[in-house]
Amino acid sequence: MKKVFLSMMSILMVAMLCVGFASCSKDDDNAGSLAYDANNPIIGSWYHSEIDGSQENETLLLLYSNGKFKLLERVPYRHGGYEDVVVEGRYEYEDGTLYLTITKSNDSDFVVGNMLEMDVMSLNRNRLVVESYNDEYDDFVETSFVRTEQTSL
Repeated sequence: MKKVFLSMMSILMVAMLCVGFASCSKDDDNAGSLAYDANNPIIGSWYHSEIDGSQENETLLLLYSNGKFKLLERVPYRHGGYEDVVVEGRYEYEDGTLYLTITKSNDSDFVVGNMLEMDVMSLNRNRLVVESYNDEYDDFVETSFVRTEQTSL
């Protein structure tokens, strides 16, 4: 009887450990959705493309439901090729303004700890239009994004 009891306890312990390990993934805390949410329409994957001369500059802005963002830019070089810029961080959207706080970047133009501020001029299910100050032009620049299913460039 004692052997049966110990066997049952062992099986029960293994089962409990399996359940415990399956529910304690650190990725669960970091997961965020890009799915459209009518209550928070800023969440999603937003794509922008512009032609500068004969070269196309592409931007993908991923705004996750957990308050994190990823900004991907494919910036062309003048003599061919391109650079892939990746910026990550946290965002807040309040009172018509989108605030992006940078926590990780592979480009010196996007300094960790800095905050980018964008006024949201228009937002609906399929389109996001923002205006932000551009140091290079010393003026405000309007950028229009369309919702996409893309998650990479």
